[in-house]
Amino acid sequence: MDSGFDLYPIVRELPGSADSEVLACAAQRNSLLLAEDSDFGEWVFSHGQKGVNILYLRYSQSDLREIIRAVILVLHNFNAEGVKRFTVITPKKIRTREIL
Repeated sequence: MDSGFDLYPIVRELPGSADSEVLACAAQRNSLLLAEDSDFGEWVFSHGQKGVNILYLRYSQSDLREIIRAVILVLHNFNAEGVKRFTVITPKKIRTREIL
């Protein structure tokens, strides 16, 4: 399925990279980082990481269809040039906080 999005799969392109390297790559590419790892929230809110948009997915396998729909909705409204945000998607909610 062609979604019309340019994807850069870190797991294939930079396997075994440290979180800091993943964040630097996303910032350099001015990309949205899709992650299932809560450590990226810690990087932003505890360590003050700036300059990157993160979309954190929290779901179980049975929720996958709802998560895919929510991700597509967020991606269609994503503006890489705007304010940097940390967005959490769960099956029931989408929450967004600006990264200050």
